[in-house]
Amino acid sequence: MSELHPVLQAAAITGNGRMLACLSPRGLLTRLFWPHIDYGQHMGMFFAGVLPRGVGSEAYTRWLHGDNWQTGQNYLPSGNVVHTTFRDHGQQFGVEQWSFVLPDEDVLINRYRIFNTGGESIDPLFLLYFAFKINESDQFDSMFIDFDTFTAVQYRRDVHLAVGLLENLPPDGYHCGRVNSPSDPMEGASRGILWGNNINLGRSAGGLSWRAGTINPGSATHITTFITAAPDGKSALDTVRRIRRQPPEELLDSTARHWRGWLEKDSQPLPDTGENEAPAGLYRRSLVTIKLLQDDGGGFIAAPEFDPMYKSSGGYGYCWLRDALYSAVALDEAGYNQEAEKFYLFAAGVQNQQGDWQQRYFMDGSWASTWGKQIDQTGGILWGFFHHHRLRGDLDFARRIWPTVQKAAAYLCANLADNGLPLPSIDPWEERLAQGTYSAAAVYGGLRAAAGLAYDLNQPASARQWSQSADRMRHAILELQWSQELQRFYRGIGKRVDEREYNYLRNNNLGAWENKDPSGLYTTFWSDTDSNIDSSLLALGFPFNVLPPGSKKLTATAATIEQTLWNRKVGGLHRYDGDCYAGGNPWIISTLWLALHHLREGSRGRARELLAWCLNQTNHNLLLPEQVDKEHGGPIWVVPLKWSHAMFVITYLALHGRASWLELTYNVSQ
Repeated sequence: MSELHPVLQAAAITGNGRMLACLSPRGLLTRLFWPHIDYGQHMGMFFAGVLPRGVGSEAYTRWLHGDNWQTGQNYLPSGNVVHTTFRDHGQQFGVEQWSFVLPDEDVLINRYRIFNTGGESIDPLFLLYFAFKINESDQFDSMFIDFDTFTAVQYRRDVHLAVGLLENLPPDGYHCGRVNSPSDPMEGASRGILWGNNINLGRSAGGLSWRAGTINPGSATHITTFITAAPDGKSALDTVRRIRRQPPEELLDSTARHWRGWLEKDSQPLPDTGENEAPAGLYRRSLVTIKLLQDDGGGFIAAPEFDPMYKSSGGYGYCWLRDALYSAVALDEAGYNQEAEKFYLFAAGVQNQQGDWQQRYFMDGSWASTWGKQIDQTGGILWGFFHHHRLRGDLDFARRIWPTVQKAAAYLCANLADNGLPLPSIDPWEERLAQGTYSAAAVYGGLRAAAGLAYDLNQPASARQWSQSADRMRHAILELQWSQELQRFYRGIGKRVDEREYNYLRNNNLGAWENKDPSGLYTTFWSDTDSNIDSSLLALGFPFNVLPPGSKKLTATAATIEQTLWNRKVGGLHRYDGDCYAGGNPWIISTLWLALHHLREGSRGRARELLAWCLNQTNHNLLLPEQVDKEHGGPIWVVPLKWSHAMFVITYLALHGRASWLELTYNVSQ
């Protein structure tokens, strides 16, 4: 299915909003992002190993990422510390690794415990081998050894990465060389030998080693490595000196305390339902995951980037306002209003002058690569503004984003077709151009939300105008996007098709027409309707409330969705009929969308079943995927996907009676 090596799909993540690290199931660092969580990406290789001198006649380094270990991995309960265990097949020694990024310093820490499980003493060397690709390139870099701190620094322009040890252990060796050349230290490091070169230019690779001291049978020792990131060498080394003032064990404890405090600080306590602890564990894991995928600037990435060359997708390390909206809603519902507001202010800051938004953004607010604007994101953000404002009762926030609301609502009103629906736009799955029902629902919800904000800010003229536009849009949805024949909603009307499909439709009297592109130079082809069954039609209920609970039209549509799209082999709901992206598997978000529909209709039992199914599809670290293997179950493709975790939080809270979106009203005078 994918050309990518599976190690690039994260098994665990840790970070602080500026630095984001991805780890494999064996604790190998596979991605390191800084100073934003989407860019730059600096891995590279970073290997840790132990040469257990004193055990027989062995004289080779046991690299921890190798396959000669029995391994296990889990997060500590505090949330952001990844614990990986390594057991030697020969039962001579083992290693524990705790990986975490400091909350207030841009430093990745790996704390190791090497313990002797054999019958004789060992006197191990501890070794590091590293070769970063700074900003995804190994060109024009350099590396040197700073002897004052016994630290290796690899740098290129304004990225300086310093590698070393926190403990004051006796150094055994160092070397700076060039990857895949005679000076590459990898071969020597694998035998515990480093050659002592202290500087390198271009495609740098480094090795450092320390004498860990004698470890008697049944005893252990601790070793703690760091990778600091800074814009210049002095700052990188100053950070090294600063973090060495604190005992290594305290860095681990303080990081765990920080995340325990974050989980306990703002979220309201959930009622004691006597239920299995597993859903509550995934709820907490989801909150931390959403937080880790939010940049300090406020934007959310969809997932840690694992396909930067676009081999199998268009990339995931960007901020789409669509799925970021659901993440902000999840955080707001959980009580993390500050994080949600930070995103909304990010969105306000990147709005286009004409009032809409780009398809997606980098974390610094600049435009990311695109395949077209999507009007639903403009409507969705307005809905999110209103949800946050009403949840907080915060008029200061409403006043702050009011200019953004005015421009966005004006844009939506200016981009309505003669039939009352939004002009053709790309659908939420970013695969087709049409007057889509999801897009219309989002624009309806956005205009109603804008009217509600105008009402609260004593802007009655705007409130009436936008409310009336929303009402006309709702009428158009019910009249034009409902199929009396099929007794369900169309996915959309006026869908752009290729010439082959156009000819098929015309030859079979199925409704199609020609038009011109905006330049007038090229012919475009269109079908009257798009009748495919699509889970995104559930947005007519949650979140945009086009139809109230109990609506026969929405109930009938949802029943067809569940009957047609349910995977009868492993469970879960597919996105739409005929979906083939990444193999065409059921998705977590579509399954939880269905759960929210059932909750909205009062079917709590079915909603619990769907939530439980999603719980069973996590990886070993309770991270939710985008998709679930259609043949065998379990996570496949992107892990973790932020939107999946956001939908889990929203559903879990709603099952516990916390769903302010159910009571969201607009209070607009007609």
